[in-house]
This record gives sequence, structure tokens and C-alpha cells, in this order.
Amino acid sequence: MTLDRGWSGPPKIPRKHLDRESRLVVLAVHGTGRSGTPWMLALRRELLALGIAGLDSQRRRVEDRRYLLAQELVASGDYAEALSELDALTELATLPGVGDVDLLRARALMGLGDLEAARGVLGMTREMMRAVGYRKDEAGVLLAELEERAGDFAAARRWAATVLGSLAGLEEVFPALRERAAQVLERCGGRRSG
Repeated sequence: MTLDRGWSGPPKIPRKHLDRESRLVVLAVHGTGRSGTPWMLALRRELLALGIAGLDSQRRRVEDRRYLLAQELVASGDYAEALSELDALTELATLPGVGDVDLLRARALMGLGDLEAARGVLGMTREMMRAVGYRKDEAGVLLAELEERAGDFAAARRWAATVLGSLAGLEEVFPALRERAAQVLERCGGRRSG
């Protein structure tokens, strides 16, 4: 969800990671279908924070809610607070998906303009996720977008082309990744790095 585009659906967390109570919180927070006004985003953050505060004794549930809150903070552009939530999440012993957390961390770092730190996180994440499929490609698309922002259009084109090659034949399965990679290629097509 973004302020300029409105509702884009609930956060992408596999249902198997959410117990019944967590799903109810997600539905209560994201189920309205309203656009992301600042007031609604503040309300959603507050509801998620209340969910976190009430479940301190159950680590897995706390992790799920912290991850949801970090996703919401990144979507609303509150990158510093999202990094703070992600830092708290990584201190827990039963981390639900290190790769997903790293991808979210890289997005937050990119939002803050710390492209070098984001590049480091994405590089490690991509290596770690070689066999994980789409997460490796998600890291590749983020790297393409990062290099485009940094002005290295040749590197952005290489990353985008790598992702498109990896997704060959899977376009219907991962259309959003394919579209993002294609957009980077289009924007960086004839541009020279500088």
C-alpha cells in the first residue's frame, strides 16, 4: 500500500506463518479496502503496535506482528522506524524468514537513501537465496532499481536482464517481478552511467 496508489492488498505473508489471531489483526487492519490516508496509516500502525504489546510472552506471534508493522512502515515511507522494528525482530531466536526480513531491510535502506548499505544487504541475501527462486529474483529486481537510482545504468540493465532471464517461462507466475525488471530495462535502455 502506498499513499499515492491507494489500497494494494494485505501484506504478503504466507498464511502458514499466521495463526488465527494474527489473521484477524491483519483483516482488521487491512480489510477495509480504503486508500492509505495518513490518518488510516497511523491507525493501522497503532492497531499493529497494540497487537504486539499484548503478546510479549509468545515470541512467534510477536515476530509476525513486528514483521507486519515493518511492512506497513516501509509502505508508508517511515523507513527509519521500519529499520528499528526490523532490528528488534532480528534479535529474536525464531526469526520467520531471514531472507524476507533482509529484502524489507534493503527497501527501507533504499528509502533512506543509504544505497551502499542496501547493496550490501541485497548482495548477501541474493547469495543466500540462490535456491529459493522468486526471492532471489526479488533481490535482483531491488538491485536493478538500486543501481538505477545510483546512476549505474549498465549495472541496472545487467541485473534486470538477469532477472528476466531467470523468470523466462514463469511470467504468469511472477508478473509483478517481470514487470518491474522490464521497467528498469526500459528506463535505463540507452542511458549511460555517470
